[in-house]
Amino acid sequence: MVSASCLFGSAALCAHADTAEATDLVLLSPAGFERWVAHEPFRRYVFGVFADRLADLMALADELGTAREMVTRLLKRFEQRSWVALGRERIELRDSVALRALAAGSPRD
Repeated sequence: MVSASCLFGSAALCAHADTAEATDLVLLSPAGFERWVAHEPFRRYVFGVFADRLADLMALADELGTAREMVTRLLKRFEQRSWVALGRERIELRDSVALRALAAGSPRD
């Protein structure tokens, strides 16, 4: 869904993925996305998935007592420091020692 969100604002996106099995991918240009969004079932599907993902992120933020934007910002910062790896519906811990140090009030950089 992150890759689709860049199409809403016509922003470029660099991405990579790991798959568990052979996978066919579709590369959709912003113009192609606009044509497909004119088709109601496709539009309903894309915006439905996007709404579900946003609701999940907001629920996570609510559970943590913070705002969705702050959760996103912190996760990206952790990813840039190689403490976590972010993926589709998953967060992989890469450096639990650094995260524990941060939680204890003594961040490692």
